[in-house]
Amino acid sequence: MDTAKAYLIEENGDIHEVVPQNKTKGFQLKELYSMLECEIVEIVQLSNGQIMICNEESKLVDNPVVNQKATELYREGRMSAKEYKEYVKAKYGDSFIYLSSGDDELDYSICGHVVVCPPEMFD
Repeated sequence: MDTAKAYLIEENGDIHEVVPQNKTKGFQLKELYSMLECEIVEIVQLSNGQIMICNEESKLVDNPVVNQKATELYREGRMSAKEYKEYVKAKYGDSFIYLSSGDDELDYSICGHVVVCPPEMFD
């Protein structure tokens, strides 16, 4: 994918190039809510300088669907879930509280549709 462009990565793995309705201002929340089928978005910084815009509540549904392609992008350049827990435990000791769904794989995954784009494309 071209890091200067924006893409909708559907949870089934389909990827579509997308363009903000207002190219000057970038993606607006209303259009993102529609594309991502959500009411609240979360912005995640990616290691390649892009951002991933996803549904903040995607893991709170009864049967969350892991978006494999988005998860791969998210995990690039990051510690694994296990490494991260060990790092934080070593840094903060017993005062560290790890909130989890109980499923480390799901906790370290991206669910639902996402938009990946350069940060300047999001207003």
